[in-house]
Amino acid sequence: MEKKQYWFPSMDPGEIVLSLQAWGLQVNAQQLVKPTSDFVARVYTACVEQVSGINEETLEGPLEAALASLDEPNTDIYAGSLAMNLLIYHITRFANVAKIHDFSAKDIYFPERERTRSILSAFINFIKFTEQCQGFVNGLREKSAARVGEREQVSRELAEVRQRIAMIKAQRAEDEPLCEDLRAENAAITAHLIATKEIQGTLLKDIEALKAEKMAVLQRKARRPLVSLSLYPESDDGNANRKA
Repeated sequence: MEKKQYWFPSMDPGEIVLSLQAWGLQVNAQQLVKPTSDFVARVYTACVEQVSGINEETLEGPLEAALASLDEPNTDIYAGSLAMNLLIYHITRFANVAKIHDFSAKDIYFPERERTRSILSAFINFIKFTEQCQGFVNGLREKSAARVGEREQVSRELAEVRQRIAMIKAQRAEDEPLCEDLRAENAAITAHLIATKEIQGTLLKDIEALKAEKMAVLQRKARRPLVSLSLYPESDDGNANRKA
């Protein structure tokens, strides 16, 4: 599938020169009119460095590692071409994000005026866009760092909570035999209290029965003298009195 082509405002040579000079590059309009391979390689590399920080110095390490991996005693023969290939690789990646999807080594080795101006316009517009977004990006990075800090804090607190839970579980396991003894003792005390309450209830009933029995005995004793008097015979004096 053919990639979608993007349109960028085409900058005139004066704007391009001013933009590149603002980034510390020594360029002039004549170099844009008749671009050379060395010129475009230097400018494109500077554009890549402006955004990613990659330059020839940062590529020295990968270059040495690549040369060391070659099974060849005279690696210096390949050093120049390999270094250029690394630059072209990173410039092509940068061109891709700048929406120049058809960028190739031809744009470096055989630069054309209008093509070079179009590529530089895209590169400069992309760099300016990233600069405009830098504040927003920095804000996102700060928020991200804050979120990371909060997440680490929560992770530490969670670890502490888990440690406390583990300690409580360990203490509980250690105390379990004592708790079992206490539960058994509590059950025995409860059973004893229930039995004591039942005995107390029986005793209260017996006491009530004894009280009732005592009351009945007292009532019988209170009635006995009256009965005795009614059955006792009258004396002779009483009879004499009645006769008189």
